[in-house]
Amino acid sequence: MNFELEDLINESIRLEKNVGQLYKFFHLNFPEDQDFWWQIYMEEQNHASLIAGMKHTVLIKKDIPEELFDFAIDDLRATNLLISKLIENYKSQKPERAETFKTAWKLENTAGEMHIQNIAESQSDFEMIKIFQKLNADDKDHALRIKAYAKKVLDLDLN
Repeated sequence: MNFELEDLINESIRLEKNVGQLYKFFHLNFPEDQDFWWQIYMEEQNHASLIAGMKHTVLIKKDIPEELFDFAIDDLRATNLLISKLIENYKSQKPERAETFKTAWKLENTAGEMHIQNIAESQSDFEMIKIFQKLNADDKDHALRIKAYAKKVLDLDLN
């Protein structure tokens, strides 16, 4: 069980870092939106740090709720691979400004689904669940902020 949990935690950290790297790329390549993307990049780095910071404690306590395994680790891995490929593609062919928002919107909604969507609204005393609940709420916030900003600067409707 610990090995599976450790894989899940590592993939979750990787997801937050990968999404952050994509936003950092947008920050560096779209000066008109650099402050917006930098803020979201920093928040993704914070998400990764939150997960990494609790990893050791969770693995040592071995007091893990079974519902954490409702995560599909294959989905996390696939999303991580997708983000890595997007970054590589964007390095060779810079996306249009509107595409940055569409991509971010899609990823934030996907990430929000993966962050223990089945227990995101449950009451729990488990620290790991509380952390993932915070991440889920933050991801939804990112999605809403991306949508509002895209509407403001490009009159782009994301749905």
